[in-house]
Order: sequence, then C-alpha cells, then structure tokens
Amino acid sequence: GEPPFMLSLSVWLAIKDAVSAVGNHEIEPEFSLPATNEVILLSIENMKSKLVSRKEKELVGMK
Repeated sequence: GEPPFMLSLSVWLAIKDAVSAVGNHEIEPEFSLPATNEVILLSIENMKSKLVSRKEKELVGMK
C-alpha cells in the first residue's frame, strides 16, 4: 500500500538532505536510487570535492 512507499520517500529525502548538509546546502547532491551505502558514501565524497573546488576558485577570485 501507500505507507511503505511514503516511508521510503521520506528516508530517501532525509538522506539527500543529510548529504546536502555536507555542502552547506549550496550544492545539490547527485545520487541515484537505490541509495545503497556505497552510493551515499560516493555522493558525500563528490560533495566534498565540489566544495573544495568551489573554495579554491573563490580564493583565486574566479567564482
């Protein structure tokens, strides 16, 4: 029925919000479903590298 579907959506959105918090909610996380542990970890690492790249560009003045 509907309750399991809605619960799975709320869990996915909570994970997406948590991953987005790594980038201070400035960068949209990219990960596909099913959101396995590996996919979530890779998404977090991707967010970290994007954040570092963005900070480096700001330091150089490129924005």
